Amino acid sequence: MNIMFDFSKKIQRLSKTKIRAVSDVDLIVALEKLKLLEKISKGEIKCIYTGEVITLENLHAVIPTDDGFKFVSENAVIRGLVSPE
Repeated sequence: MNIMFDFSKKIQRLSKTKIRAVSDVDLIVALEKLKLLEKISKGEIKCIYTGEVITLENLHAVIPTDDGFKFVSENAVIRGLVSPE
């Protein structure tokens, strides 16, 4: 089974489906396959609401978009800038 292909199909469905949670292990694997884990580790990804650097510890949500992904931090939720859902 091609994990990347399977994950890509799931990502395409995300635009129509809300996912409430994903396991830490699955998230790490997915971020690695999408070449995003290294960017997060290097501090290259920022929250779309607060502008703070995203880490694995403060990552609240990954939002698929037509041109990639957007990231939301826990602080954005705490500050009420975005709904916790």
